[in-house]
Amino acid sequence: MKQYINADVNCAQWLIKEFTCWDIMKELILECSSRIMVKFVSGQVYAAMIPLYEKEKGSLMHIFEDAGKVPNVEIRRTVIGNFIFMLLNKLPKLSDFSAH
Repeated sequence: MKQYINADVNCAQWLIKEFTCWDIMKELILECSSRIMVKFVSGQVYAAMIPLYEKEKGSLMHIFEDAGKVPNVEIRRTVIGNFIFMLLNKLPKLSDFSAH
């Protein structure tokens, strides 16, 4: 798989798009009982991020530039940007830590 990812950035892009789904991330990395499988999957995700970052690094900040635009304007997001936003969305909120 790593050879395909290194040979064609579209393969890397596909893999990261698949892991932008929280249920897939949770099942294959967070809840997987096989440490070997977790190492394999996380290694593939890491390997895919390297060529994809090289392709998208110049566009990663567009999401912040587009934040203040008029509604109905297409927001420019990258595959890595979507992946990061998915992870950030799953972080606990500060209110979850407040005293009850």
